[in-house]
Amino acid sequence: MLLSANRHFHRLLVGGVPVQYQKDGETRGDFVRLIDWTTPAHNNWLAVNQFSIKGPHHTRRPDIILFVNGLPLVLLELKNPADLNADVWKAYDQIQTHKEQIPDVFQTNEMLVISDGTEALLGSLSADPERFMAWRTIDGVTLDPLGEFNELQTLVRGVLAPAYLLDYGAMRPDTRRGATGSSLPQAGGRA
Repeated sequence: MLLSANRHFHRLLVGGVPVQYQKDGETRGDFVRLIDWTTPAHNNWLAVNQFSIKGPHHTRRPDIILFVNGLPLVLLELKNPADLNADVWKAYDQIQTHKEQIPDVFQTNEMLVISDGTEALLGSLSADPERFMAWRTIDGVTLDPLGEFNELQTLVRGVLAPAYLLDYGAMRPDTRRGATGSSLPQAGGRA
């Protein structure tokens, strides 16, 4: 059910929301774009730390949610690097708990990021642990530009920066005829 709602939203995100309006006494149809794909700066960008979300039985606070035009598109779950018991997979487990307890925030999700301060991995809503991958470039050319132990900064600068986030195959409208799905680009480079 969650994946179905997420796929429906993705189609609206990339294709536009169908609307009807009256003009010259006639009912007309068109599509409203939720995002300005051509000029990222025209969108409203907001990163919120510890945003409280009330689910049916629980209130949870994901570590960081990135909103574009008010839509929660990216969720980051971060673990303390000083806590030896809190690795990147604890962040993954926390996202699974969030999916169960606050599923509504995932209906519009396009990307998930998990990190323990050393390791940082990128995945999609339906990704199993094996499908979460490191991102190793900022410019799409140079690998590990910030050096060892800077995976989170590389991922943030190379994927989540407004100039790049809307440019990925997972989010960008696909102009191929009949294309309806989405997937994240392979780790390490641009889509």
